[in-house]
Amino acid sequence: MAVWNSIRRFIPFRNNNNLKTFLFFLLFTTFIWILVKFSENYTEQITVGVRYTNIPEDKIVLPKSDSTLTMVLDGNGFKLMRFLVVTPTVPLDFQKLSEVSEHEKVLSVNNNINLLKKKMKYKGAILSANKDSLRIYTTIRDRKKVAVQLIDSSTYAPGYTLAEPIQITPDSIEVSGPKEAIDSVNYVRTNSWKQKNLDSDFTENIGLSLGNLPASLQVSSRQVRIKGTLVQLTEGRVKVPVRVINASTSTQIQIFPKSVEVYFSVPVSNYAKVQSKDFQVTADFRKANKENTFIPLQIENNSDHVRTVRLGQPQVEYVLVN
Repeated sequence: MAVWNSIRRFIPFRNNNNLKTFLFFLLFTTFIWILVKFSENYTEQITVGVRYTNIPEDKIVLPKSDSTLTMVLDGNGFKLMRFLVVTPTVPLDFQKLSEVSEHEKVLSVNNNINLLKKKMKYKGAILSANKDSLRIYTTIRDRKKVAVQLIDSSTYAPGYTLAEPIQITPDSIEVSGPKEAIDSVNYVRTNSWKQKNLDSDFTENIGLSLGNLPASLQVSSRQVRIKGTLVQLTEGRVKVPVRVINASTSTQIQIFPKSVEVYFSVPVSNYAKVQSKDFQVTADFRKANKENTFIPLQIENNSDHVRTVRLGQPQVEYVLVN
């Protein structure tokens, strides 16, 4: 009602009937004007996309192939209007193109004007095109499997760790494309997986980081599933004898102490399986510090159950016995 009152205020009609009649003829004449204008012929330049179909599985279309065609069209406004709103795409059957060589096919634009009009669903005239022909270049599609690498920067809650390495399914994917592009790819990485203070088993889908792959390559999968099983750890300690190595047979050495504490972390379920003999502690006499009579210690873990190990002390003292 407010709009209607505004119209009445600016149009010098006091009678509602006169105002309605005026508006009717205004809209009617506008409609007629649009019909007349759109019925006139116009010349318009448009660019269409080219999409190749029915391409054999063992071939790849190379980026240098023609993917657009610019044409000058002549037709009335109704025929041209949709090309100004939406950019059309022309599908061309690869199998019906003329073969130039094993890896090149061509479509003559001038000899296929009617085909192009049909594909465009256009009934006007095509006056000219910026190319005499459309060329498609192909190469043989090669394939190979590459490993998937998990980018993991997660942390685990105190006292928890993985029971075994994280499982990745699938652990490899197939890449296909030009041989020269495939040869440059030896693995693909996942997106970064970053969780904090994990304390329970997990299963999750994670995407692959494919942004650095050559654009001409295709992949069999764009994500993988990861699965991890966590175990709770406990800490233990054992006394392990120290063995002196790399001392000459003519040299008699006494070390103090003769055994040292070894601290280790192990899954709770495997704690009872860890024994002193699972560790070897050695003192390499070649690394002895002659000034303060100390030999640094090294430890070797031979247990499949132990996750971390450390020495209770870093060195032992020694004396030479005459």
